[in-house]
Amino acid sequence: MEKFKAYLKLLRLPNLVIIVLTQYMLRWCIIEPFYEKMGVDLQMDNLAFFLLVLTSVLMASAGYVINDYFDFRIDRVNKPEKVVVGRKVPFNRAIFMHWGLNIVGVLIGLYLSYRIHSWKMGLIFIAIPLMLWFYSLRYKRIMLWGNLMISFLSAMIVLMVWLFEFMNLRMHPTAFTEAAHIVPVINTFVWAYALFAFIFSFIREMIKDLEDMEGDLQNGCRTLPIVAGTKTTRIIITILVIIAVGLLVYGITHLFQRNFLAAVWYYGIVVTIPAISLLFQFNSSSVKEQYHVSSNITKIIMFTGIIGMQMICMGM
Repeated sequence: MEKFKAYLKLLRLPNLVIIVLTQYMLRWCIIEPFYEKMGVDLQMDNLAFFLLVLTSVLMASAGYVINDYFDFRIDRVNKPEKVVVGRKVPFNRAIFMHWGLNIVGVLIGLYLSYRIHSWKMGLIFIAIPLMLWFYSLRYKRIMLWGNLMISFLSAMIVLMVWLFEFMNLRMHPTAFTEAAHIVPVINTFVWAYALFAFIFSFIREMIKDLEDMEGDLQNGCRTLPIVAGTKTTRIIITILVIIAVGLLVYGITHLFQRNFLAAVWYYGIVVTIPAISLLFQFNSSSVKEQYHVSSNITKIIMFTGIIGMQMICMGM
């Protein structure tokens, strides 16, 4: 039982659940309801979509494993009580898990790309594991590069759902014609959620750099707090949070104009207010434990933002 818990911890089960929720809610609460308005069915069948979600989970899991593998020395300083690889899971087994998860994930992704006759889409499933490998090996130790890579991949979790649905839609000319008027609206919502995932992931990654500064410094990392200093990093994060709050208010205004009143109240209270509280909480933080609280608040904001898709669905 203890070993099983160690593997769940290594694979970041709560994060994987969030990935599954994000992708299924985008399908059920955004794409499908808008399709229904035009009398169009989802073009990607349930099995294919399940496989898309599965490959997202497999590649994310592989990414978490390889990150812990390469971060063993850093984690022994920053969070010794949470170290799994090298203690509860042997290094060789971690590498085996990484490659096994990635191989299965890539094969499923290539199969999905074959179904829509697009080898270019298949490149996505090759690029993502490579990005996660090089992120863990090198780029997370370089100022801003690692932050941007993880933020981009967070946005891709959202974008892949619509990308594959759209490619399936294009294969059916009649359905594509019927859905043509609603596609730009879906695009707007999908890109809005992708931007939301990107900016809050970026904020969280930078806060984690402050939190993990001690171990990063000892292991030769060149993250923003180490290169530019804590003060500069705090200013940049504060500006980003202000921008994020502004974008939330802008999005809420558009929801109000489209008469999504339940979503307006939800995002105004459940998402925007915590984002504003993050601004004050972060600016009163100065030690590792306080930065950890800021990081958790950011994670909660991301989770509540995703759950809010249900409010969009209710407003249709």
